[in-house]
Amino acid sequence: MKKKRLNLVMAAALAVSVLAGCGSSKYEDTAATAAADAPAAVDMAAGGEYLYDAGYGENSYAQEAEIAEEDAAYEEGGTETKAEEVSENPQAGRKLITTMTLSAETEYFDDLMGNLERQVEELGGYIENSNQWNGSVDYYGNRRSNRSASLTIRIPAEKLDGFVALMEESSNITNKSREVEDVTLAYVDLESHKKALVTEEERLLELLEMAETVEDLISIEDKLANVRYQLESMESQLRTYDNKINYSTVHLDIQEVERLTPPEDITTWGRIKNGFSENLYGLGVDIENIFIGLIINIPYILAWLVVLGVVLLIVVCLLRREKKKKAERLAKRQQMAGDTSAVQRGGQTEPLRGGMPQEAQRLPEDVQQTEEEQ
Repeated sequence: MKKKRLNLVMAAALAVSVLAGCGSSKYEDTAATAAADAPAAVDMAAGGEYLYDAGYGENSYAQEAEIAEEDAAYEEGGTETKAEEVSENPQAGRKLITTMTLSAETEYFDDLMGNLERQVEELGGYIENSNQWNGSVDYYGNRRSNRSASLTIRIPAEKLDGFVALMEESSNITNKSREVEDVTLAYVDLESHKKALVTEEERLLELLEMAETVEDLISIEDKLANVRYQLESMESQLRTYDNKINYSTVHLDIQEVERLTPPEDITTWGRIKNGFSENLYGLGVDIENIFIGLIINIPYILAWLVVLGVVLLIVVCLLRREKKKKAERLAKRQQMAGDTSAVQRGGQTEPLRGGMPQEAQRLPEDVQQTEEEQ
């Protein structure tokens, strides 16, 4: 009879554990684990007559079972009450995870990055991840690809709008999106399941204090270790939810530009103005590049000027030398022509024509050609 009563009492305690483990419909694995451990608990009750002999009477077990059932009912009722409160007042105690994506461009990259770190710190947030690219430049020092940065920032949820306003003031926002995830029901389920596991842990600790045999200790400690493992998992998930709820996530992409992107709603006059400004800007850039190119290439220009000067000097020297030779040949031929005329005048060959001998009037053909060249 005594053994039968002990079996009934332990079965009631097991039922309490099963009810406590069913606090959430999403975590039925706890109830399944408790049911799987039922044979071990019954065996422990069968071999554990010390519970009755120690004076822990039938009335005490009945009272404990009744209290445990009331606690389990309270947990279930609490879950239903929370669900009703959420449905009646959608904004009361909502657990919202907010994620924002911002794309910004700036003409002053260094200043923006420095101010960004300071503003995030002043708002109580932190930069979770940051990547920066320095870009590249061409031969003239112009940037082929501008600098850029990609950051993941965590901002307190209540200060998210203030951070977005600061970014809109200090940069040109080209893209902005907001995503809100409601995790209220999942959060409430986790809390309820955690409380149920705490209740089950307390009951197992009470049984552990009354255990006397090694088999009973091992069985209860195994069950207790399983419950504590689930508790740690629940607490870890709750901490993760709390961090995501309390700190909104901002994915920020920053691009350095030479000119900011104009707004989309531009009038006809605005388009004309922007086009004219773009052409003036392009002309200024071209003139600047030409000037920079001249300055940069001064060593090459000087080197080519020296080479051209040497070549020109050589050509001038050659021309002068050739001209001098021609003059010498002409003088020599004239001298030879003068000697020939003198000899002919001595022989009186022909009468004078215009006061000069006919032979003197006829110069050699090579001398005439030389005079024509001169």
